[in-house]
Amino acid sequence: MLLDNTPADTGREGALAQMRVVRDVIRMPRYMVFLEVMLAGRTEPELVAALHPLIVRQNEDLCAAARNNPVFARLSDESQQVMKDIAQHTLALEILWRPTLPEPDLDEVKLEALIDLLFLVVAAERRERDANQSVNTLTSALRRIPEATVQPSVHSCRIHDVHTERSTPWVCSTGSRVC
Repeated sequence: MLLDNTPADTGREGALAQMRVVRDVIRMPRYMVFLEVMLAGRTEPELVAALHPLIVRQNEDLCAAARNNPVFARLSDESQQVMKDIAQHTLALEILWRPTLPEPDLDEVKLEALIDLLFLVVAAERRERDANQSVNTLTSALRRIPEATVQPSVHSCRIHDVHTERSTPWVCSTGSRVC
């Protein structure tokens, strides 16, 4: 497959180089024919049925090729599918508009925006994964504490106000002995 030799760099430039290859593939005349057949399928149920396995295979092949880039590979399966769809649909729509409204000055800007989005999704998933890991670690630690120490208790404390030099009685109900 043409995309198998795309760069597998973990950085932005590698991801941009890979996206350029995808854009070049999508700009090939046979892809335009593929889009026209897909458009015709909107009103032809038999055509949709015949196209379905081809589209499923194409989706799998595109995601498999994109996983050559470790940045994309770090995404969850769901995010990989979403990012693949966003990039593919953006670039496919671009080839439909291109003959009528060419914007060659924006070619690289569009790719950079797609790559920026990819890196934002990766960062968001990492934060979510780290947060979940922290919650799991905390939950695990709490499970190891004997039940007697985490039962709420009521005890009295005195709060000393350094400004007025007076102590005020205070009753707290917490799971700890620290007041």
